[in-house]
Amino acid sequence: MIKKLEIMFRRLDLRTFFPFVMFFLISTFFMAAYIPWNISIFRHIIIWVVGFFLINFITKKGYDSYIEISRILFFISVFLIIFTFFKGTVTKGSKRWISIAGLSIQPSELLKSSCIAICANYIYENNLKHFFLSYFVSFILLITQPDFGSTLLLGSVMIIQLLYSDFKKEKLYPLFWLGLVFCIFVIIYFPHVRIRIKNFFLGNENILEGGYQGFRSVQAIKNGGLLGLGLGKGVFKKYIPDAYSDFIFSVIAEELGMVGCFLILYCFGYIVLSNVRKSKILKPYPEYYLILSSVFVIFIQAWINMASALWIIPTKGITLPFISHGGTSLLISFWTIIPIFISNKKYKKAKLSQCFGMECS
Repeated sequence: MIKKLEIMFRRLDLRTFFPFVMFFLISTFFMAAYIPWNISIFRHIIIWVVGFFLINFITKKGYDSYIEISRILFFISVFLIIFTFFKGTVTKGSKRWISIAGLSIQPSELLKSSCIAICANYIYENNLKHFFLSYFVSFILLITQPDFGSTLLLGSVMIIQLLYSDFKKEKLYPLFWLGLVFCIFVIIYFPHVRIRIKNFFLGNENILEGGYQGFRSVQAIKNGGLLGLGLGKGVFKKYIPDAYSDFIFSVIAEELGMVGCFLILYCFGYIVLSNVRKSKILKPYPEYYLILSSVFVIFIQAWINMASALWIIPTKGITLPFISHGGTSLLISFWTIIPIFISNKKYKKAKLSQCFGMECS
């Protein structure tokens, strides 16, 4: 009986890796199709190797080490974002990037991941003061860049963490109204947000005034059909700005068709559903909030990216985790999913305790 359980758990670990192996293959082949084999592709592969080593190293250290490092990274990211106000590079009206030793870094990505991790621990400890304070600081820093896509993502994860906690649900209503007031404020006082929303609702009539990306993205998806045009043979990707980062889903749809899109959807869906199911047995433990936070931030980020590509929401500068090109985004994605692997050890113990009536520690 025990032997069968050990075999089952080993298989579970392999199944956990499967979606990420698929992401690696898709992202690498698309980069190779976009850029001839050069240093950029080798750098991409090296980041993946480093990412897997990082997962293995932190998983061995365990939950407490992950939280402590995330707390340090949170303070570092706060400092770096403040630094971007003075030395940051302006891109599309936002100061999000800084250059360190020749490397371009986006501190807001680090802020999101570290904030969500430490707040998952605060919600387990029922430390609502530090929970809301950490999110408040993060929201202020993101808004001042401005980065409303990341603010929306962070706010969504915060609500999910509260919904899964013992926080009284009726207290969420004031947060809902506060969020609505914030959205109205953003629309009124930030012209580029107002223009994006206007272009989204006007659709084709306003293509040349800002709806260009969304319109071309939908054309690329339609052009791909069921099986796609073939790797590297996309046509509309040439006319989509940031095709291999913010609109990589459109490129995949045009070149691999609906089959490629469903493969990506399956991988993200598998990550979410399998880990939500696994989290049920972890409810008494701190890993419960951490694993839920990790999978939902990946899911929401993927949803925003794909929904923008399909033009069912206004376009946002949010990358598709593990697939969009970009070193910072990829490394932060690896850091975000580490709790999935950390929780495996506690999951195995909890599962055994259920089978044999033993106490799991």
